[in-house]
Amino acid sequence: VELTNDSCDIQVTYTPQAPTSGEKTALIVTSYSREGVQYSYSFQLQASAAFAGVLELVQGDLNFGNITQDTSPTAVLPTKELHFQNTGGIGIALALPDISGHFAVSDNNCPSTLPENSSCQIVVALSDPSSLGPKTGTLSLSYDDGLPAGTNPANPLELSLNADVKTPPNLLVT
Repeated sequence: VELTNDSCDIQVTYTPQAPTSGEKTALIVTSYSREGVQYSYSFQLQASAAFAGVLELVQGDLNFGNITQDTSPTAVLPTKELHFQNTGGIGIALALPDISGHFAVSDNNCPSTLPENSSCQIVVALSDPSSLGPKTGTLSLSYDDGLPAGTNPANPLELSLNADVKTPPNLLVT
C-alpha cells in the first residue's frame, strides 16, 4: 500500500465464531519505510462479547402418558418436574410461565433473572384427572435474551404437554 497524505484507515470487525463472553484482545502490527528508514507501530485491540441468553428444557418428560381417572374430591393431581437451563452467555429476564389447556403450574422456582449457566425447575400438573380422554396444553416461557424482539425463533420457548385419562380397571371382589 502506498500512502498519500501520510495516513490510512484500517477497519477491523470482531465476529465471534462460538458462544463466548468476556474480554478478547488482538494485536495489529503495521510497518513501513520512508526515505530508507523502517517504522513500525502496534495497536492493542479489545472487544467484549456476550452471546444471547438461551433457555432450554434440559430434563423432564412432557408426556404424562396414561393416567387413571380419579373422580374423588381428594384426587392427587399428576405432576411432572421440568428442568430448564440458561445455556447462553448472559443472564435472562424470565416472564411468569403461561400455560394453557388441561394443565397448570403447581410450582415455579425460576427466578425473575436466570444467570448464565444456571438452572431452575417448574412443576406442571394435569388440572383435571376426573374427565376421560386425551388432554393437551402448552407451557410457554418468554424471556429477554438480549436480542432485538422477534429475532430469536426459540423465544418464547413453547412446550406441548399431553396426557390421556383412562377409565380405572374394574375390580371384581368375591
